[in-house]
Amino acid sequence: MVSTCAPWTVTFWFDPACPLSRITARWVELVAHHRPVRIDWRVMSLSILNEGLEIDPEGDTEGYLWIPARMAAAVRDRYGSDRLAAFAAALWTDEDGRPRGEMGDLGEALDRAALPGGLDQLGWSTEVDPVLRTSHDAAVALVTGSVGTPDRRSRRPDGRPPGVLRAGHHPSSPTSGSRCGCGTACCWSPQCPGSSSSRPDRPQ
Repeated sequence: MVSTCAPWTVTFWFDPACPLSRITARWVELVAHHRPVRIDWRVMSLSILNEGLEIDPEGDTEGYLWIPARMAAAVRDRYGSDRLAAFAAALWTDEDGRPRGEMGDLGEALDRAALPGGLDQLGWSTEVDPVLRTSHDAAVALVTGSVGTPDRRSRRPDGRPPGVLRAGHHPSSPTSGSRCGCGTACCWSPQCPGSSSSRPDRPQ
């Protein structure tokens, strides 16, 4: 679809091991396919969110969730947003592109995303923790109150921030009557020059 609307920027923070993050990421990707939206993929961490809690709500007593988050932070830092998106997609899809019900093999995902295999070793070290924490803290700073993953921030074409979608809130039903200035990156309004009479469905 060709749009005459100026592009928005959506900065999307996610933990690569979080199923809700993957569902929401697919929804945002679908929006970007239909609307002038540029996605800036970044990493946050459930392990960091849960630090200091007496009971880990994820039940991750062995600290396994650090591994994919560290790997993702290394990918974003060294290879950029698009490669991070490819890595995350490979984690949650089969080779034929069908969605998986659970996260796949980390090494296989690196290979499918055309990333160096040695990155998997970074998941077991603290080398990239400063990078991961900086990215995570940037997401948390946008939200007042309880925080989860994913977090999203949208920016209008002129750079002004219209607002933040709070973590864990799934945008399952965009408002059909909203306008370009409504504060979302996904406008379905007939008044928008880049809009059409249909809108993308929520990923299943």
